[in-house]
Amino acid sequence: MTIRLTFALISLLTFLSRCNQADSYRAITELSIQERELVFPKIVRYIAKPPKMVKGGLRFDSRFDEYYKNAQQSFDWELFYIDPSTRIRYFLVSRDAPSLYKKRIGIGGSYQINQNEISNYREVFWTFKMKVPELNDKSAKLFKAMLKGEDLSPFYPQNSPENEEWIEFPDATTYYDADSLFWRKKG
Repeated sequence: MTIRLTFALISLLTFLSRCNQADSYRAITELSIQERELVFPKIVRYIAKPPKMVKGGLRFDSRFDEYYKNAQQSFDWELFYIDPSTRIRYFLVSRDAPSLYKKRIGIGGSYQINQNEISNYREVFWTFKMKVPELNDKSAKLFKAMLKGEDLSPFYPQNSPENEEWIEFPDATTYYDADSLFWRKKG
């Protein structure tokens, strides 16, 4: 009995020591049911590849509801935080990425809710595709830096150490255009 109790205590302490601050931002515990059920499908319309031949605001047309409902299946809402003073909502979602091995990418950004609609949506970063454990570690660090308003440019491809992939977008030639809600090339 004592051995079992000791083993359980050691297991619990090991688990707790592995938990980091990102756990306090877990979307599953931080999001309201309304946010999960009503807002997440709207976020997917911003980050999912639109149907062929669909540009700009047309992606929000209700005729594409089924397309985006299917696209939503490859996305997971990972981290979430509401700034108590500004009510800005910060998010980190991940989605499957084409690869020989199971890999995902992370997308971090923010938005506000105005009468149950998303406003002031912006994407701050897209990570490179990575295996899940690496993505979880790196995207949690990027998420915390985003919350603090820190400069993420040291993680851009042109600035990060050799063989270290963090942020794919933005980079030296790509930026997020908040007016069109798409990533654009500079110049």
